Amino acid sequence: MALQQLANLDGEARSWVALGHMLCRANRQQEALQAWKQGLWLHQQQGFAGRAATVAKLILKIDPSDRAASRMVRKAA
Repeated sequence: MALQQLANLDGEARSWVALGHMLCRANRQQEALQAWKQGLWLHQQQGFAGRAATVAKLILKIDPSDRAASRMVRKAA
């Protein structure tokens, strides 16, 4: 899958988030979660708290019990 190769090659948060969206639309939620978690981590590392909080909300739609995503949303509020 080209988008997955792109995410692996460029390592950009936006690529991982886009991959998560595509996987979610393909009904591959667990893989989408992993891609979004990578995107979340990268946004946090780059200091983009607002973007990280947005990705955290996507994660929580699939896994409401994700603690890291919950903390990120609370922190951004």
